[in-house]
Amino acid sequence: MAKLMATATCTAFGGVLEGSGERVGQRVLLERVGFLAELSRELTGAVVASRWDEACLDVLAGGVDGWGGALPSKGWMALRRLGWPQDLTPPGGVYVSDRVRRGAEEDAARTLRLALHRRTIVSAVLATWPADPRRRTETVLVDYAETRIPQVTAMQRLSYELPHTSHNLAPWAAHLTQVIVEASASSCLPR
Repeated sequence: MAKLMATATCTAFGGVLEGSGERVGQRVLLERVGFLAELSRELTGAVVASRWDEACLDVLAGGVDGWGGALPSKGWMALRRLGWPQDLTPPGGVYVSDRVRRGAEEDAARTLRLALHRRTIVSAVLATWPADPRRRTETVLVDYAETRIPQVTAMQRLSYELPHTSHNLAPWAAHLTQVIVEASASSCLPR
């Protein structure tokens, strides 16, 4: 049975500085939240950029740390077990709390795990793609899906287990299909 989750929006109109007790308005709060969001994005980007290669993705796909233990399901902890957060270097003079670091590490881990799923899908599509450019049509993908209903069903089941940021691969797969069809029309794909 699926868990039921509800969300609600909230608008912050002000805040209180923890050290002094001074009240700050929405403008200052917005500036600080914007700075924190940009800092988190930069930290995540640094880890992803330094680990976006086949060797690192293979290590992550293996699911085993340097001591032979299974990687935890929590992404931030998996990255720490692999020793990858060393790439998280904040700008000079900026203190980054562990909570912010964990958030950036979790986002990076989810991005890298999503890359693993995408790599699998792209490999499967390219492995079945006809070498003859005249046979490369949209119907090839439809035929592929129809002849492999059990695999498609397994992928649908897998989609429920993916991280929340990658639970809906359909738009991405549709875009990938369009790119492949366009590339095949211009003979950009390897034969």
